[in-house]
Amino acid sequence: MDNLRENFKHWLVRQGISNKLINGKSSTVYEYARQLDVLSKKLYNSNDWDSLVNNATVLAFFYLLCGKEKYRNNNYPFDELQKYVKQNNKDILSLPIWSEFAKYKLQEKSLLQILNNKNFNEKARVSFIKFYQFISEEKKLLNISLQDIKYATTQILKILTNIKLNPISASFPANIDTSLKNISQTVTIEELTNFLECSRSTIERLLKKGLFELTTDSVNAYLKEHYHPSVLVALYKPNFLHEKWYTIAEAAEFLDCSQTTVKRLIKKNLVSYTNYSSRKIKILGHDLLFFKKKQLGKTTTYKTHHKKCSL
Repeated sequence: MDNLRENFKHWLVRQGISNKLINGKSSTVYEYARQLDVLSKKLYNSNDWDSLVNNATVLAFFYLLCGKEKYRNNNYPFDELQKYVKQNNKDILSLPIWSEFAKYKLQEKSLLQILNNKNFNEKARVSFIKFYQFISEEKKLLNISLQDIKYATTQILKILTNIKLNPISASFPANIDTSLKNISQTVTIEELTNFLECSRSTIERLLKKGLFELTTDSVNAYLKEHYHPSVLVALYKPNFLHEKWYTIAEAAEFLDCSQTTVKRLIKKNLVSYTNYSSRKIKILGHDLLFFKKKQLGKTTTYKTHHKKCSL
């Protein structure tokens, strides 16, 4: 295993990471290796890296899902995590990688303990992800690529974001459900950018204006204030969990009309829309589908009538 340690250091140097510092302080390469030594000792009470290699996929999954500070509230017990995945995206369960992720359940207690030290956690995360890349790509010791793990964890993070920020009713489509177990009473900027599909600067601008705070109650109040339901929504009460929202440009393309026409529908309150930002208006697909069907109906009627006349 000493050879693996030295080979890892050489690989880091080839990646352009500093090996020697003029001021005599510890280099980045040395720090990466030291973090792995500490991690192996802390998790497996071992002075070598054998257990790190044997549990590499589980550790990479853990660090990508929970390790970053902004995702730290996502450290759900594995059984609960599996339940959410099953309810929202069963395709993830069919991925071959899921059986590897399931090993997380056996180690989750010891893994979650390392989140208590934020500095160690962040440094160890960066070091281990580099190590995983090394043993996967350079040493060919693993069958699952880092990219596959990143894809799966990204899909899971989307599910966890939607648990906090889910459209749940016709009268209140953008609500943060805090009744679920272990859900934080705070919302991160990253969660809002994902849910509202806007830039981080937009959220920061709204926060700077004091329009809401990063708490569930405050964000809920703001979202509700900037949601404008149409009469159609009140009548038919669509299931918002399965509805798509469109920008003005996307709505115009969907209806095959001009953006001015879409804006006219908004002005007349004929479609449900959100305007949480002047730069970002989203229109409910349920209402657009209704208008699309009306358009198709008119076209069919016209073609039928035209056919009769031509006879």
